[in-house]
Amino acid sequence: MKKSTALLLTLFLGWLGIHQFYLGNTLKGVLYLIFSWTGIPLIISIIDLIRLSLIKPDEFQDKFKPAQKKQEKHNYIKVVIIILIAVSLIIIGNSNLKKEKEELALKEAKEKQEKVDYFNNNKEHIIEIAQQALVEEEYQTVITQTSKYLAMGDSDINSIHAKANKKLLQIQRNQEIEQLVAELKTVPASELQKNKNLYQKLLKLDPNNQKYQQKLSHYSQKILEKHEKEQKQLMKFGLPPEPSAWDGSYTAIKEYLRTVANDPDSIKIYASTEVYTSEDGWLVGCDYGGKNAYGGMVRQSKWFVIVHNQVVQVHDISKYKIK
Repeated sequence: MKKSTALLLTLFLGWLGIHQFYLGNTLKGVLYLIFSWTGIPLIISIIDLIRLSLIKPDEFQDKFKPAQKKQEKHNYIKVVIIILIAVSLIIIGNSNLKKEKEELALKEAKEKQEKVDYFNNNKEHIIEIAQQALVEEEYQTVITQTSKYLAMGDSDINSIHAKANKKLLQIQRNQEIEQLVAELKTVPASELQKNKNLYQKLLKLDPNNQKYQQKLSHYSQKILEKHEKEQKQLMKFGLPPEPSAWDGSYTAIKEYLRTVANDPDSIKIYASTEVYTSEDGWLVGCDYGGKNAYGGMVRQSKWFVIVHNQVVQVHDISKYKIK
């Protein structure tokens, strides 16, 4: 009998009491096995593991050597006991599971029968209440009440449920339409894609609405025209200039100013606009300063027309009025 084997059995199979059978403690092993489902043997096996690990090898042999002989004598009995206990546990477990299923099935059958009996005995009253709620437009109440009896297959109940469900869906659809229409009023006509998306949603809720169809077609066409225009601009003007992340200036403008300045090193960009489009190219407004021929700092604001990242025109700030 080896201590290492006993430790391994305790570590991995201690909750089943296998280590106790190995050590010759058959009764303990049987108890561990019987109560293994409770989790208690798992806790005790951890204690056993600690106790066994603290025993010295020579002390282990002295303590469990007699048990080894006893164990060899009763090996056959142990195997038979383990098998019988395992089979018993399986049978008991299956029996309990089967019993639980049968009880659950009986409970469900009883509840179903009670519901059928109640419906048959109170059908007229149930239908009357549902119809009254339908008249009062309490559609959610009707659906909740009639849903409990749909399985009965009663045509009156099914018809009332279907009417209430249709009405409720219609109300929900109208509410969604109202919300989308309210949102449309806040969206500028210039936001083409957002307008298109909203009209797509509206048309999905009301497919036959001619106004929604016309608006969707209008914005779809505008988006297409805008895309074609942007493509032509890219071909003609190149990519739009990008402002510097450092000071918001544009490289093309800064390079142009340095080439025409009296003192290139004195050029300072105070502010720049975003990029606009014009017939001649990309349009950027810039507030800048630089030293004149007398060394004095002069500040100006101009519009710059940029094509393929080069300034091609410069205009007075009053030439363009951007809204």
